[in-house]
Amino acid sequence: MQKGRRRVRKAGVRRRKVRRGARGIAVFQGLARDWEVGLNSGAIDRLRGILARSERIAVALSGGLDSSVLASFAAEVLGARNCLALTARAPYMVARELAAARALCEKSGVELVDIDLSDAFSLISGNPPDRCFVCKTRIFSALKSAAAERGIGRLCDGTNMDDLSDYRPGMAALKNVGVESPFLEAGLGKAEIRALAERMGLECAREEASACLMTRFGTGERVGLELLRRVGRAEEILRAAGFPGARARAHCAGELLRIELPERFMRALSAGGLSPVALELKALGFKFVSLDLLGYRRGNMNGV
Repeated sequence: MQKGRRRVRKAGVRRRKVRRGARGIAVFQGLARDWEVGLNSGAIDRLRGILARSERIAVALSGGLDSSVLASFAAEVLGARNCLALTARAPYMVARELAAARALCEKSGVELVDIDLSDAFSLISGNPPDRCFVCKTRIFSALKSAAAERGIGRLCDGTNMDDLSDYRPGMAALKNVGVESPFLEAGLGKAEIRALAERMGLECAREEASACLMTRFGTGERVGLELLRRVGRAEEILRAAGFPGARARAHCAGELLRIELPERFMRALSAGGLSPVALELKALGFKFVSLDLLGYRRGNMNGV
């Protein structure tokens, strides 16, 4: 037991007296599990305190890992009745994630308000350089208003420390609208958020990171609804074929589809595992289907 105590202290977890009996064993196992998955108790305590600043909060819920963990943890801290989840529905949102958001709220008991913001597509269909800023300003303004109509002044999102390392023009929009980012304030990154999801037993813990479908097109390239649908369907095919996290990038006015696979899947090249998938993708109307040998790179279409 002494050895176990030293292990917990090295992890930076506050020292607690381990009680005897079944309850004491559970407490110790919980601390050890936190150490194993890399949770920082100080950061988690900060997150808990940030959320507890008010009795009620609203969470911008996309259905992805970050916002799902935030909504679930907020429900744990404040109670499900004091949390409101808000989703924005637009043609360029990933349908699978919107479905995941609904499932999460049904399971947790958090109220979900789904807002149709299809009109936002007309503002960004030309894929301008400030697309993310324009989009988030429109969406988060609507979500903020929806929360206020229900008597909630705080709107939070899942932005975290890892987002600071990428080109994120939308973060300026969050500041302008008055959106809070508890993960960022608490100093939590993607690894810690995923570990917290594991700790809470959330299905999203092993989900790949995603982004809106407009990121599959080059800057300045006009995007139509039909092409958007084809790209979304292409990624569904790739996922069903065993390639979660793959990106389908469209080029040449939709004639060329370039596939980016996470690094761990690149071995499929030598196994010939992509040939049947390529035929399905061509059936969507693409003349050419190619595989990017460099694999998936975050933010790859920024500035293209």
